[in-house]
Amino acid sequence: MRRDQTQTLTLSPRHFVLCSFPYRRVAAQTYERRNGNLVLALNTRPPYSLPYGQDRLLPIWIATAFQAQNCPKHNTIVFRASRDILDAFHLAPNGQQYRRLLERFEHVFNATIYVELQKGNTRVVERYQLMQRLALTIGRRDACNQYNLWQSQIVLDPYFAEQLRSSPVPIDLETVIALKDKPSALDLYIWQSYRSWTLAQQGRKRHVAVPLDTAVGLFAQLGYQIQSHARAVQSLKIAQRYVRAAWPECRNGYDPKTGRFLVYPSRAVHRQARIQLPGVRNPPPPQERIIAGKADLTLERS
Repeated sequence: MRRDQTQTLTLSPRHFVLCSFPYRRVAAQTYERRNGNLVLALNTRPPYSLPYGQDRLLPIWIATAFQAQNCPKHNTIVFRASRDILDAFHLAPNGQQYRRLLERFEHVFNATIYVELQKGNTRVVERYQLMQRLALTIGRRDACNQYNLWQSQIVLDPYFAEQLRSSPVPIDLETVIALKDKPSALDLYIWQSYRSWTLAQQGRKRHVAVPLDTAVGLFAQLGYQIQSHARAVQSLKIAQRYVRAAWPECRNGYDPKTGRFLVYPSRAVHRQARIQLPGVRNPPPPQERIIAGKADLTLERS
């Protein structure tokens, strides 16, 4: 833990720090988040739902596993089984959680992501998916021979893989686990971790005051559906209490005098933190330990 500097490093894709998934299920098949001159839009196809809620854990796990295997050129993550993903986030390995995990992969796999960036008079739009192919095996520890084999693979979209090589955001796995049931608090933690880390990287000594209601304000960056300013501020305060409970050293917070959110330079993750994911190994196991058996979920782009 933080006091003895034995944190576990995990990573978040940068786009999902600036504009993340919706907090609740969205009935529509499109969703848009705007962060200043950056727009992130999600699109899916029937009968699949857009990613939401705890689905945001999957990009975090994928980014971390890809880094743990040294971002291979073939863009493929090899791991044992879906149980290891549940173990990583302290989710119970029961039938309900397995079903939910398979649904989450379907949501994320079938989502197309559009990133639009306005630079002066130039408008740049990029489109990508997170995965090109997925073969996921549940894997049970009561079947030792099965669980010891490395049967699951994820082939990443080349554009997404390049993002993970160039600009992953370091965060603390224990904090993600503590906030996994509170998506708004988790997004607020990841956003603060990124902003504080960026200020520290720049050598800044003073805090930055972030407005709440503007086009580049905190509410827009976190995707708040604002019914009233007072209720949005109250929701922000509640989410920040959860963040500080999981990240006690956090100095950031809402300043009632200025009506802004103050962000201080700091590091949410110690330099000594290392990645430790169940079922993910570097280098990957020898080829003879990787089998192409019947997967519980197989998804592939045509």
